[in-house]
Amino acid sequence: MEWDPFLSWALRYEPPHAPSRHLGDGPSDLDLWLIQLSYELIASMSTCRACGVRLGRSMSLVTVPCTHPSALWKVSVGTRCLGWRRHRHCAVATEGTDLLLGAFTPDRKPV
Repeated sequence: MEWDPFLSWALRYEPPHAPSRHLGDGPSDLDLWLIQLSYELIASMSTCRACGVRLGRSMSLVTVPCTHPSALWKVSVGTRCLGWRRHRHCAVATEGTDLLLGAFTPDRKPV
């Protein structure tokens, strides 16, 4: 059995930690891209609750103020169905300890 002189160093090495996020920080560009990509996939597999037509892949993302103290930030995602009435659907993605993606629900407010 050979002895590796760097083995003890490799066992004690800890990679640098990611920088901590402050409560006032909003979502980063990477977070917004990941949310948009995820909801484009969700929308491509979802149908409108009003007319049953597929949801469109064009998304609008808006950062909204948080009301819950454990949430770091919240993003509202809006899309429309591909039917002739173009029903609006809205979902909310929230960052707390994990990224939580909400389901699309019919919305009466403009997207």
